[in-house]
Amino acid sequence: GYGLQQCFCMERERYARSIGAAEILTCTSPQNYACRRTLEKCGHTAIAERTLFGGERRVIYSKKLFPLE
Repeated sequence: GYGLQQCFCMERERYARSIGAAEILTCTSPQNYACRRTLEKCGHTAIAERTLFGGERRVIYSKKLFPLE
């Protein structure tokens, strides 16, 4: 709707770069199509689906970070 999830993605990446992280990992519900679409639009790739957080299914996303030139 208002682009809030995309703002979270950008802020998460900014922070990860500031601390020298090489990768961002995040997860969401397999049924949360809006979140999944936004993560993919922001460059994240689904790498696994696991049962986490007391038995809830989650899709795990990864985004590799490289130093900005």
